[in-house]
Amino acid sequence: RPFAPLTELAKLLASDGENSDWLGWSVAVSGSTIVVGAPKDGAQLEGAAYVFTEPVAGWTGVLDEAAKLVASSTGSDDSFGHAVAVFGDTVVVGAYKMDTANGIQSGAVYVFEKPAGGWSGTLTEDAILLASDGEEGDWLGYAVGMDGDQIVASAPSDNDNGNLTGSAYIFTKPGGGWSGTVNESAKLLASDGAGGDTLGYSAAISGGTVVVGAYADDANAGSAYVFLEPGGGWSGSLNEAAKLLASDGAGGDRFGWAAAVSGDTIVVGALFDDDNGVFSGSAWVFVEPDGGWSGTLTEDAKLLPSDGEGLDNFGLSVDVRGPTVAVGMNNARTSDPGEVYLFTRPGGGWSGTRNEARTLLASDRQSGDRLGSAVAMSEEAVVAGAHGDDSLKGSAYVFT
Repeated sequence: RPFAPLTELAKLLASDGENSDWLGWSVAVSGSTIVVGAPKDGAQLEGAAYVFTEPVAGWTGVLDEAAKLVASSTGSDDSFGHAVAVFGDTVVVGAYKMDTANGIQSGAVYVFEKPAGGWSGTLTEDAILLASDGEEGDWLGYAVGMDGDQIVASAPSDNDNGNLTGSAYIFTKPGGGWSGTVNESAKLLASDGAGGDTLGYSAAISGGTVVVGAYADDANAGSAYVFLEPGGGWSGSLNEAAKLLASDGAGGDRFGWAAAVSGDTIVVGALFDDDNGVFSGSAWVFVEPDGGWSGTLTEDAKLLPSDGEGLDNFGLSVDVRGPTVAVGMNNARTSDPGEVYLFTRPGGGWSGTRNEARTLLASDRQSGDRLGSAVAMSEEAVVAGAHGDDSLKGSAYVFT
């Protein structure tokens, strides 16, 4: 490797953490704010999310949360915190198993605005996002993303075009702000969607571009779909502008398990690709063509770890910011603590097969930590979840 692995600047823990909370299953970062999901927190496994704010001295040492986020109404095994997103002073938390007026496990998404006094104490939501056509078992909130006033939330078990076809929804901030119950502005569907595709297993948004993964498409080879905001704004039922495929895709790869977008660059993970052995995993980079996102497209570059092995599950999580891509590998071998790989765009642009520029490791790593369960990036930091740390109590690590 060209550079030695980096270890963390800070480790994030829940002040009330207990075994099997799964803190670090999901992570998000925006500026000086980090959000970490713990979907098994609570006596009924209802779940929670924790907000960490950067200290004056910067991210350093072992830190507890500034605030804990919970749903105002909870049930058993809601999976609140399975997915999180943050943009500025707004946090989004998915609870895909939440029972709502739309039915058992129809799912819901919760929006929290930073209070005037700052993130502190235990807080409940400002708004709940629900699908206007939601039904039992849709799993709304399985994946969430946010950019500006727009939120994307997926529902991979939605049945519009057959059982488990999947879909995603765009929610737009109302004129009066995030408050009460808010329904979607638009619904996103694959034009070739079919039963079992599970569109929405992953979802991300950047500007007017949304990418949604469908890992079970085509006998689990998988695919991802790119949706573009229309000139008149997000409205109605919309189909994709482009479909993304791996040029070497094969049944069982699960391309679309993870997806991220930043500007004109999309990254898609396939944790069961076999280039370095069974279930070793890989990731692909797609750059918007000169003519825009359109038609069926294959990758510009493929990302592989230089030391990849079978059962690595590389590509389980991905994120991208500018020229840098982060890929998590939490490893199916419980003896491995997990790792995050950083890739840098070459001077000539993304092309060919690329190996990592650097790796990220926890300084206190232990077998089964599962570092890389989730990754998120800002301009200054990389955050990685390790939900298996300390008897599944979980944690997250901050790197620069």
